[in-house]
This record gives sequence, C-alpha cells and structure tokens, in this order.
Amino acid sequence: MVPSLDRYIARQIFTPMAATMALTILLLLLDKMLRLFQFTLNEGGPLKVVFDLLVYMVPEYAVFGAPISLLLGVLLAYRRIAMQQEMAAMLACRFGPWQLLRVPMIFGMLMAAVNFALVSYIQPHSEFAYRELTFKASIGAFGRSIQLAEFVSLGKGTTMRAQSFDRDTGMLTDIFLYEHSANGAEVVAAAKSGQFLRSSNDTVVILRLEDGQIFTAGISDWPQPGLLTFDQHDIAVPLPLIEEFRNRGGTEKERTLAELISMALSGKIPEIERRAASGESQRRIILGLLPLVLPFLAVAIAAPPPRRASASGVVIGLSLLILMFKVLEFGSNVTSFPPGYVLWPALAVYMALGFRCFYVFAYKCGQHPLDGFFKVIDLFPRLPIVRWLRRRKPSLPAA
Repeated sequence: MVPSLDRYIARQIFTPMAATMALTILLLLLDKMLRLFQFTLNEGGPLKVVFDLLVYMVPEYAVFGAPISLLLGVLLAYRRIAMQQEMAAMLACRFGPWQLLRVPMIFGMLMAAVNFALVSYIQPHSEFAYRELTFKASIGAFGRSIQLAEFVSLGKGTTMRAQSFDRDTGMLTDIFLYEHSANGAEVVAAAKSGQFLRSSNDTVVILRLEDGQIFTAGISDWPQPGLLTFDQHDIAVPLPLIEEFRNRGGTEKERTLAELISMALSGKIPEIERRAASGESQRRIILGLLPLVLPFLAVAIAAPPPRRASASGVVIGLSLLILMFKVLEFGSNVTSFPPGYVLWPALAVYMALGFRCFYVFAYKCGQHPLDGFFKVIDLFPRLPIVRWLRRRKPSLPAA
C-alpha cells in the first residue's frame, strides 16, 4: 500500500507536471502553427492538413516536454512544500531525503520509459509522416488554389487566368485559357464565367465555360484555324501526375533507434554517415536516460535557503536543462570526430552536478546546494561601480 505522504507528494508533483507538459507542447505547436497555415494556404491544401501536421509534430515536442515537465513539476511541488514548512515537518518526523526522492524517481522512471518509446520508434515514424504530408501538399496532391488575376499553370501545356471568384457559387469570372499539346494543337478560350467540375476520370477535371469564344488551331479533326462563339463549353483539363514519396529513412530523424545503431556499427557505409547515425542514436539514448537524473537535482535545489524566498532554484534548474539540450544537439551533429566525446562527458557532468547537489542537501546540515551561487549574487552590491551608482544622485534639469 502506498503511504499517505507519498500520495500527497505525488498529487503535488502531478498537477504542475501535467500542466507544464501540456503548456510546453502547446507553445511549441503555436510557434509552428502560423507557418504551417501559411504554407498550406500557399499550396492550396485544405486546413485539415495543418492539424494533421501538428499531430505528427507532437512526439518530437513531447521528447523535450517530458524532461522539462518533470523538472518543473518536482521543483514547484517541493518549493511549495518547503515554503509552507511542510518539508521541515517531514524531516523532523524522520522522513529522510531518500524518502523525499522516492516519488520523484517513480515519475522519473515513467518519463524515461515514455521518452525511450518516443525516441526509439514513435518519433521516427511521425517525422516520416510529417515529411510525406508536406511533400503531398507541396506538389498539389490535395488540390491547388487559383491565384486570381495571375497566369497559373494547371498542368503540362495548360495556362489559365481568372479575374475573380465567388466562394458561394464556385464561379470564376473573366476567364482566359490556353492549351498547347505535344502534337502542335492549340486552344485559346475566353469566357465571362466558368467553374471546375469533377469527372469520372480521376486524372481529368472538367472546366465548364459559359458565354465566350474559343479559337482552335492544329487539331487533326479540324485542320483549319477556327473561331467559335458558345453559350456553354466543356474543356477537359488533365491533372498533373502525383509523384510517389520516397521510402522512410531519408534522414537520421526518420530512422528508428535500432536502425541507427545498426548503421553506426556497420562497416559498409562512409565514416561521416556512421558518425551521424552514431551521434543521433547516442543523443536519443541520453534523452531517454535524462529523466532518471533530474529528480536528484530538482529535489536538492527546489527549497530556497533559510531566510530567502528566491525562486533561483527553478531558474537555475531550467537553465541547466536547456543548456543540456543545446549541448546534445551540438554533439549529435559533430562529424569531424566521434560524437560520443561530447555527448557522454556532458551527461557525466550533468549527473555529477545533480548527485553533488543532492549529497549536499541530504548530508550537509546547514548548507544549501546553491550557497556558492548566492554568495556570488551577494557580492554584486559590494562592487565599486555598484556602490558609486547608488551614491550618485540624479540631477534635476534647470528651470
């Protein structure tokens, strides 16, 4: 049975952790959403494509959101417990530092399992689906929009211009159309209005023109050039062929963790590709291990020092984690030497820092893991330039 105190700590951690996870993913998606809307509208795709693309981006953002939410969840929960003197009461009742670490470690193991599942299998497939969907949108697989008052290519040898468009009726006005086939036949049509209609052939769309004229030349059935006036005329416009997207694995991000490890150990590919695969695989492994280290750092620096109400622990913890992400990104892109020379020392330094902070918190009575940081901060008011600025009085402008 889970002790009542553990359940209480779990509730205190879960609420800010879940809120931070959702907020982190939402903010990252909002940052991308405007660009995706612009891209989709420019390519003429439906708005549903935007939301599909955003869904495919969630696993990538969740990989970074999981450590951030775990860190902030533990930091905010234990800071609140410490500010309300509940931590002092727990320690007085022989609820030791290792027992305080128990619930955060459970959350850390859950987040590590989630991250391993994301980076090893889910994220590569979502990355491929995202790239495939953007490719289809860029080549017009979901249809293209007609740019008004501009000459637009509808396919090989077909050019069209329309002055305006009525969204309610789907009618185009002041239409000009030019067709040129490979056998030399030419068709030039001008009409006051028209609209596109579906046909039984998926490779052809019908353009129905109304009240206009058509000029033809070079047609086998009608060798002499001719000009006709019509009330209604249908022209079959061939749709461009949709290209097939490449297979998964075009980039390192699209390969699963097992595939990357296999590439890194293979001797049949160039050294640069092996190092790229090695760097990406090691980065993913470290991202999976990172949630197991964060509880040590978060529990240690969450509580402010005595007689201080500073939230410096939250700022420092978050800054160190973001710095770790940047180092991992840099190390995974190194190809001039083995990327492990950057990635694993960075993890070792981060682990040593977290374990050292927890050691001071657990075994150094009267000390705080951030004492050195606060001593540096306290030195700033004593600097000569700061003291001189404080003594200097602002001069009032003359009347």
